[in-house]
Amino acid sequence: MLKTSPKIHVYFFFLSFLACQFFYISNSVFAEEDMGRESTIKAGFLLKFSEFIQWPEYYSSLSSEEPLNICLHGEDRFGDIFDYVNDNDILRREILIRRSVPILEFKSCHFLFLSAIETDDIDNIYSEIKSSPVLVVTSSEKISHSLVAINFRKVNNKIRFEINLSAFERSGIKVSSELLKLAINVVRID
Repeated sequence: MLKTSPKIHVYFFFLSFLACQFFYISNSVFAEEDMGRESTIKAGFLLKFSEFIQWPEYYSSLSSEEPLNICLHGEDRFGDIFDYVNDNDILRREILIRRSVPILEFKSCHFLFLSAIETDDIDNIYSEIKSSPVLVVTSSEKISHSLVAINFRKVNNKIRFEINLSAFERSGIKVSSELLKLAINVVRID
């Protein structure tokens, strides 16, 4: 058996420790970049969806002069993406991003992005907006509630979306057939 000195063991332990730290840090950086990329893609989808959706006429706040209200509930991973869009006149209308909106104010949203659906919250959210023209968007493995109209999913490392027609019908919002064709899945969850 080959004998080694304690200094060599400490040296190898130290190198192993540094290698693990580098691996962890590099994975964290790539994970953050991936999350930023995903958030940018989801933000782009949200903005593009507005061109394929028709809110009821009585909900006239979507005239081209008024801002598009996007409400974020839960963790905000979008950062300043929407600010960049507003600053560079990419859209024909201004975007109003509302963060940490109380449930009682959800009716004033055009899009409501729920970053995570808490079981306790979902019933309160549903009772507050069940007959309002609010488009609820989530990001999870599948559409898990009849409230959700659009759900983002990662498929083969790409961001895709699925549509729940029942949620559109409940809210009185009409969805274009072109958007339905682009969805990876169109379902009815009542």
